[in-house]
Amino acid sequence: MTERDARIHTHASNRATPVSGARKTVFKSALDTPFRISWPSISTEVQNELLTNLVSVLEGITEYQGTLSQLNRKRKHQDQEQSVEESQEPDMQADDDDNRSSARPLVEHLTIGLNAVTKRIEDQIRGKHQNSRTIPEESNNTLPETTPDLCLVFVCRADIDPPLLVDHLPHLIAACNALHEDAVRLASLPRGAEATLAKTLGLRRVTVIGLDIEFPALERFKPYFDSIPILSAPWLSTIRHSRGLIPTHVKQVKTSAPKDMKEAKEERKKGRAQAKERKRIKIRSSDVEIS
Repeated sequence: MTERDARIHTHASNRATPVSGARKTVFKSALDTPFRISWPSISTEVQNELLTNLVSVLEGITEYQGTLSQLNRKRKHQDQEQSVEESQEPDMQADDDDNRSSARPLVEHLTIGLNAVTKRIEDQIRGKHQNSRTIPEESNNTLPETTPDLCLVFVCRADIDPPLLVDHLPHLIAACNALHEDAVRLASLPRGAEATLAKTLGLRRVTVIGLDIEFPALERFKPYFDSIPILSAPWLSTIRHSRGLIPTHVKQVKTSAPKDMKEAKEERKKGRAQAKERKRIKIRSSDVEIS
């Protein structure tokens, strides 16, 4: 049995009870599930390059969001007060539009946040990609517009505590890839990426970022696609992005056992007898009090 086939689990069980007496360390074998999905293995060099390119692409979004908020405030003020400055607004608005013209397409094809990305992937699995958008120029009727699928998800896994918060992403993306030809790639980013991206985007925290297939700067990340393994759940579909089920894994659970099994057995037998006697005495005491 190779080291790769055997996994050793050393964490203590929540049901473990204190034991007394001399004990020795033993290992118990148990078969691991073949439906386990592991995080894709990406080299540190590729992770750093992905982060560098992502930061470079996202620069300017903070200015776009700030300009958009400023423009909304000016429009609100203009509606409330019809002043002489109203005639100057078109020129100012044109300048604002020029400043945010380059960042707006990025925002429209960008999904930020763990919950938002999770929902997008769930929608892709279910095949529900349609949002209703009102077009006031023509009528008040709603027309369905297709939302592009996500194709690349970045996760600041090394900065997330506890990591259990994002452990569902490999399974979710693998299920999506098993049902659709267009694969979604999952890429972990190096430690410190969360603070870097949060500063770039002007947000307090950034744990997960998703790019859809129409993201304007997606070409910058395609050279790295070969370095990002595609996750898949082959037991859900005949679409194959991987070699199939993982090889059989035997887990080795680290625990302890008494050095003298005969003595430990006698102690357990004696303990059970004492427990029965205490229970019998308690019952008799209750009968006496009742009488």
